Amino acid sequence: MVLLEAMSVGMPIICTNVEGVSETLQNNVSALIVEHSSIDSLSKAIIRMHDDELLRENLGMCSRNKFENEFSSTAMTKRVSSIYDEFHAA
Repeated sequence: MVLLEAMSVGMPIICTNVEGVSETLQNNVSALIVEHSSIDSLSKAIIRMHDDELLRENLGMCSRNKFENEFSSTAMTKRVSSIYDEFHAA
């Protein structure tokens, strides 16, 4: 849920590669994804994001777009509606 909240406001994300993350976010595109329990990779990602304003802007923009296209109330309503339409047509 926290990832979706961050995505909804275009917050640049650093997260660990736990269940569900790779299905939602893409490393170096919509987030910086680091290995679970790797302090070294987490610290490198934090420094990288701190030092690179363009990276922060791009990650935030990409995650916001992904949220709008796949997880917003409008996108979810369209998905549910299409499922109902499929069942109704059958």
